[in-house]
Amino acid sequence: MDGTPVTRLTLADVIAPKALTEATLGGLRIATVAVDMAAPDPAPALVTGRPDLIFDFAAFVSSESEADFEKGYCVSLDGTRALF
Repeated sequence: MDGTPVTRLTLADVIAPKALTEATLGGLRIATVAVDMAAPDPAPALVTGRPDLIFDFAAFVSSESEADFEKGYCVSLDGTRALF
């Protein structure tokens, strides 16, 4: 980044993350959202605020992804591709 401080953070997961207070992370404005990266077109819920930076840690890494390859592929690749 160009040295611009991060002032807002959105945490997203298939189950809404536990709400955090601003004091928890040094005064950041924090929002939480439930979004299923395997759903059709999950990106709008994540980019409506026009973020400057996205860290995408979306992944489906468990023995379930080995048993259900399509679901693992959908979450780990297709959801990330939708963000692009």
